[in-house]
Amino acid sequence: MSREHGFSLLEVLVAFVIMALSLGVLYQAVTGSVANMGITERHTHALLLAESLLASHQKLPPSGVRDNGHTADGYHWQLQTHSVVDTRVDQDGIRDDVLLLEATVEWGSPRPRQIVLQTVLPVIRP
Repeated sequence: MSREHGFSLLEVLVAFVIMALSLGVLYQAVTGSVANMGITERHTHALLLAESLLASHQKLPPSGVRDNGHTADGYHWQLQTHSVVDTRVDQDGIRDDVLLLEATVEWGSPRPRQIVLQTVLPVIRP
């Protein structure tokens, strides 16, 4: 009785099943990382937009700021001021007024996302 060398059909099927499962897991991992990279890129772009909106103001008018708009790539932004109670007094005994400037950037569909950044800025004195 001579024995032939090689793999049985069952061994080949088991190897194919293991390979298919491994490729499925690898495909899901790659797809998930690509999707997360896109989310991170959009988030970073929104953060840079909010920072640039805040940086566009060094001082604020006493009436405050209220502005909004949208970008060509789907970001909606809003810039507005809120009052802040401040009891600081400068060298001349004049109260140093400040306002809170808030930048909100929204994006995404069907799951909307949002970034809100705030800073405190001085008011322009007349």
